[in-house]
Amino acid sequence: MNNVVNEMAGILTGTSNEIAEKKISFPVFGTIDSKLDLLIDGFGVSIPSTDYHKLKGLSFAPNDRVLCIPIEDGHTFTLVGLVE
Repeated sequence: MNNVVNEMAGILTGTSNEIAEKKISFPVFGTIDSKLDLLIDGFGVSIPSTDYHKLKGLSFAPNDRVLCIPIEDGHTFTLVGLVE
């Protein structure tokens, strides 16, 4: 029985590590909220406006949909454009 439990724990740990190592590495959509924080689709936490970047000259308003590209650690985003 201990071997089965240890095996399951190993599988779960390996899967968790694999998922944690896979950072968002593709463009994603997001929405700008009323405080101009960024809400990435499928990402449960909003990103404060001080913690993301945007292309020079890009401006947006609350409820705008944006295209975002992850950089650095996969959790830092650059807004590259507005989408409809």
